[in-house]
Amino acid sequence: MSCQSSPDDSEWCKTGQYQRAMSQEGKDMRDELKKHDGSRMRFRATVERFGSRTGWKGYPEETVLLTCLRFSDTNELACDHLWFKCGQWSWELEVGTTFEFDARVDYYVKGYQGRRAEELGLSASTTDYHLERPSKVVVTSPENGPGGE
Repeated sequence: MSCQSSPDDSEWCKTGQYQRAMSQEGKDMRDELKKHDGSRMRFRATVERFGSRTGWKGYPEETVLLTCLRFSDTNELACDHLWFKCGQWSWELEVGTTFEFDARVDYYVKGYQGRRAEELGLSASTTDYHLERPSKVVVTSPENGPGGE
């Protein structure tokens, strides 16, 4: 099941299937973000879970997984999921919370790069899109997201 416009959106978000979803036309879901590269826009998303990653200096950094990201004005699917580093903007969020926020669409280079990566045969890098600088968070539903189970 994918994160398409349907009554089952919240069910897909709960299943934990985070393979890159493809739209009905067969394009990568981040293509919608690519169309808005550099724009600051309002989005709606659901908190799936919190996690952590190792930061630049080896210290753990808290992260949050957002699923079913939609453009607030059109309700069109922007992408299936994105990971964010937690910060002051995310203090009031809990698992299952649906909320709206402003963020800037930007690109980044994903994968191994550089001379050492080429020597190891790992120089497969691609351009991908994400959201950065989230702000103006407004919670639109309590825990358990849409449906209030």
